[in-house]
Amino acid sequence: MTRITRLCCLLTVLLCRASLAGPTDILEARAGQYLAQARPGAAEAAMIGSYSVRIYRESALDFVAGAISPRDGEIAGLWLVDLDGDDELEVLVWLRSGGSGSYGRVDRYRLAENTLIRDDPPQPRDDLLTQYMGHDTFALVAGVLQRSFPLYRPGDPNADPTGGSRTLAYCAKDQAWVVAGENPCGK
Repeated sequence: MTRITRLCCLLTVLLCRASLAGPTDILEARAGQYLAQARPGAAEAAMIGSYSVRIYRESALDFVAGAISPRDGEIAGLWLVDLDGDDELEVLVWLRSGGSGSYGRVDRYRLAENTLIRDDPPQPRDDLLTQYMGHDTFALVAGVLQRSFPLYRPGDPNADPTGGSRTLAYCAKDQAWVVAGENPCGK
């Protein structure tokens, strides 16, 4: 085997290992004395595998609770908030799928007695998703989770929506999505 062939083989192995390593970014969010972290599973592909979410008190040295969940896409956002006003924190993890659709979802975990309990928001009603083809973005606005996406008219290509956009607000107390407005959930 020539030196160049060995070098090419080594480079191929290193590139394959790097592609399996996946993202290593750790997202963090704070609320009061608590710190939340979310990270993709170690040595997993960038867009599929698992992720862990962990809660600490004060710093990453005082572990409180954690969970591991499947992941189809990248971790795009993380919030630590009392979404429903019940004096218990929730961790919200925004996942964005790979591919041309960039479909979004939010996994929700309630922190109760040093345990993370998965309690995802329901899907919006079908009438709120008319003209929907993905490309979601999520944001926390005045304590309310909002989901925005472009609207597609018949015949629109995935890369060129022409129907405007829609923003939904998640009313956690009612466990329902509504069209966002001035005061969507009475906050």
